[in-house]
Amino acid sequence: MTKTETDNGIDYESLGLGQVQEADRMQLDDRGPIQITRIRFDYKTKYWNEKTKTGSPITKFDGFDVPTGERVKYFTLSQVIYKNFSDILTAVGSTVQKDESGNEWYILKKPINIKGFEKISTGVRGQNPYIKIKTN
Repeated sequence: MTKTETDNGIDYESLGLGQVQEADRMQLDDRGPIQITRIRFDYKTKYWNEKTKTGSPITKFDGFDVPTGERVKYFTLSQVIYKNFSDILTAVGSTVQKDESGNEWYILKKPINIKGFEKISTGVRGQNPYIKIKTN
């Protein structure tokens, strides 16, 4: 490709196709008590197979840090958390609300208080630990 060909290109950002990156959304890791208020599943990931509806979407959720009351935002690719949050939506119920980008969020009818999240070893050498909701 010559310099002239690159000068005629279009900047990706100008297409309006990129997802808005949330600088304040952190990857889920070990953490203490949290109250979850809304959940969103982003299926635009290489880990989700749209044809078979299998794999793991990006699970995004917002809530409040219980000790400080500070608003928190997390994301995870964990299949365990995806399943847990799908079950929470079924058990508690939710309403759907679109954000300014057109993304659908499930607003929980009642916020869910969680004791925290912890990483659990699989016990298999070379496999990363998985994250799960603390239950005790």
